[in-house]
Amino acid sequence: RVYRPTASPYGEINGYITDSDNGLPISEAQIITDNKYSATIFDNGFYQIISSAGPVKKMTANASGYKGKNYKDFFVDEVGATTINIK
Repeated sequence: RVYRPTASPYGEINGYITDSDNGLPISEAQIITDNKYSATIFDNGFYQIISSAGPVKKMTANASGYKGKNYKDFFVDEVGATTINIK
């Protein structure tokens, strides 16, 4: 018998989060999706979220001293990555 995992397929959301004025990375930001997946953010501003594949109603990015940004209604494919750069 072959057993297959019952969890839904996963995909990836990634990109860079940078200051729109000077282009510097914002590594202390918080990025979270509406289904509660959160980002790992590296010192160079690159972020990565491993998420369930499928529609995402909202992704929110916040950092102290910056206006928050919302990204709405996009799709995470289980093949490749969905790239959203945040400025």
